[in-house]
Amino acid sequence: MTWRTLLATLALMAALTAPTLAQESAHGTTIPTATQITDAHGAIWTLRLSDRAVLKDGKQTGIADILEVWYLDHQVWAFSGTQWSRWSEKWQVTGQAASWPQKPPLPTTPGLRLPVGPQKGISCSGVSVRPGADFQSLINANPAGTTFCLGIGTYNQQSVRPKDGDVFIGAHDGTNGAVLDGQSKTTYAFHGTAHHVVIKNLIVKNYTAPTQYGMIQIWGAYALIQNNEITGATQGAGVWASSYALVIANNIHNNAEEGYKVVYDGTGAQPAVGTLFDSNEIARNNPSHGYWDSGEQGGGKATNTQYLTFWYNYAHDNGGPGFWTDSDNIYTTYWFNRSLNDTNGIEHEISFNASIIGNDLQGMGSQSYQSNCPSFYFSCAGVAIENSGGSKGSHAGIIEIAHNTIKPGQYGRAIALREQNRGACRCSYATDPYWVRNIWVHHNTVDATNGLKNEPMIGAVVDTGDQQMFYSRNIKFDYNDYRGFGTTHFFTWRNWGFYDFTAWQRFGQDTHSTMH
Repeated sequence: MTWRTLLATLALMAALTAPTLAQESAHGTTIPTATQITDAHGAIWTLRLSDRAVLKDGKQTGIADILEVWYLDHQVWAFSGTQWSRWSEKWQVTGQAASWPQKPPLPTTPGLRLPVGPQKGISCSGVSVRPGADFQSLINANPAGTTFCLGIGTYNQQSVRPKDGDVFIGAHDGTNGAVLDGQSKTTYAFHGTAHHVVIKNLIVKNYTAPTQYGMIQIWGAYALIQNNEITGATQGAGVWASSYALVIANNIHNNAEEGYKVVYDGTGAQPAVGTLFDSNEIARNNPSHGYWDSGEQGGGKATNTQYLTFWYNYAHDNGGPGFWTDSDNIYTTYWFNRSLNDTNGIEHEISFNASIIGNDLQGMGSQSYQSNCPSFYFSCAGVAIENSGGSKGSHAGIIEIAHNTIKPGQYGRAIALREQNRGACRCSYATDPYWVRNIWVHHNTVDATNGLKNEPMIGAVVDTGDQQMFYSRNIKFDYNDYRGFGTTHFFTWRNWGFYDFTAWQRFGQDTHSTMH
């Protein structure tokens, strides 16, 4: 493929895959919980938590298992975790969603769009629970789908296995709330394979889940984990999310290994599909900056997922990446997140198609990471792509890195592509080697002023293996805005890390980009 053909192809793919970067409509809102919206025609819409059904004026529309419903640009949209659909009367008549090819104009301000952690005045109607109760006995004594209302106070060493559709809502008065405290003696706060479980407005802390597992460990599909404070895991993660889980507006902080974990569905045999993280603060996880026996740490890590989505989250000061997809992830979406003072902001490793759009990524490789960001290892970047690329064949696509603001820290870099010998995927959608390929990097603003001195900020390296990614793997940078390079920050290509901007352009890169 010639560069001219490549540019035309990538431009078309970008037009088809990139979200519209427009401001949210004045009537833009969202109903990711059981609250309501009123549309421009006066219709009232509700998302019912128990089965994720959508109601219009109190009547079921036939839409089920929806993660979020949005009112954007004066129209009602539903997000299923794998695709967007716009409201159509066909939903009312046949129960079938009308597919819509254009994504709605989402808000474009990176970072939290909702308040995080437990909220004051959350209503609850159901079985009353008070500290000292045998919580599991109450669950066993009630049918599936029961709502449990936890009063203010501390529930020590409780470990809960919910039934399908069970709802757990904690009270909070603005100062004190309902606290599940494992006291460093209990493995899980919530666990099991139940579906449609709701865990809301609780403080969960000090459980001993093993490394790579979470204090909240729900393997069933369609969990809603919302407005909780999740902290103090003694060795593992704060929360494990499975297929079609909605993890929204939680304060996930100071967990020993990592904040979140996403791996596979409850059977342990299939990928986790459609998992969504929205407006979570993910902070100071792995506070010791240790290297855990599982080889993962930091904000969190996802493995073996399809259609995993992170939007409007804020990760900061984690002892590791802010956001990390490692091993066999495809159709991953990172939109409008913030990452500050992590090692890598967004790390996409031995994985496939991804959309990395509109993120604010600053301070990667700050002074606290001096020992973790050696100059010979091309990492600690705002966006780090490691042995990942757009898939080919029936799942063809690209990794698109666009409209991001990137400003590295003292020992950090901006956009780092790295390839090693990592084998080949044996997943259902690809049997190809894990190669860096089909990467389209455009319209990013990169300020390298504070980055690692006398080192490359932008480009690609091959640690082991052949160097074909420099010649035939469809990697293109263009329409970017670069600042602060001067004579101490460079580009790297063909395993030479000291090209200035003019030399970089001779390789056909950043033809239309600007340097300040």
